[in-house]
Amino acid sequence: MSPAVITAGLTRRFGRRTAVDHLDLDLYAGEFLGVMGPNGAGKTTVLEMLSGHLPANAGRVVMFGEDISGWPAHRRAAAGIGRSFQSARLWPGLTVQETLAVAVAPRVRSPGALAALLCLPTVSRAERRVGRAVDEVVEQLGLDDYRDQLTAELSTGTRRLVELAILVAMQPSILLLDEPSAGVAQAESLAMVPLLRDTRARLDASVLIIEHDLTLLRTLADRVVAMDAGKVLTVGTPAEVFEDSRVVAAYLGTAPR
Repeated sequence: MSPAVITAGLTRRFGRRTAVDHLDLDLYAGEFLGVMGPNGAGKTTVLEMLSGHLPANAGRVVMFGEDISGWPAHRRAAAGIGRSFQSARLWPGLTVQETLAVAVAPRVRSPGALAALLCLPTVSRAERRVGRAVDEVVEQLGLDDYRDQLTAELSTGTRRLVELAILVAMQPSILLLDEPSAGVAQAESLAMVPLLRDTRARLDASVLIIEHDLTLLRTLADRVVAMDAGKVLTVGTPAEVFEDSRVVAAYLGTAPR
């Protein structure tokens, strides 16, 4: 497999504290790469630097062979990087259907403001294309029952689904997921596994997923990166990483006997 994303020496400092310390990481095309570690390990900071929401103090980010280290977040998003947040960021005054229409609209050719003012037929055709794209995403994510609900009225689990639906609507080639199971019941968390697999397959995307739910990571990830204090402890299959004495010590404070 060829790398979709490579980081080399990626570093981020906050004052005197080094949150991420010369991180080398590869995300291969089509894989699920899990990132785990205790609070303060630097996991979300890595994701912030990959998505362009936080500049690195040192190091490089390469995406499909192109150095994107100096690119801002909006340019990385346009190039195919989609990311979620620990708390789903949705527009509370919009319904699910309206939210997805906003996400879909940038990839549907707009007839322009003048055409809208003149009510030209191209406007109706563009609206129908948006509607069909929204219908497709709603069906994929099983959100039909929530179409007309305001996002502010949704449960945490459903808000997570809507956030994932927004990413699907944007059709990224790289997905960065920050604790998609946070605040979700265990049963709902496990139900995400086939959904995330189907999403990855439909988008033909590479997925980096930060998770505290080790059951979800063990089930979903092809490889796992374990971090602590801004550095990589080990990389390997879920079984290899979860049995590593350094990982056990970082999580539990004791090594296995």
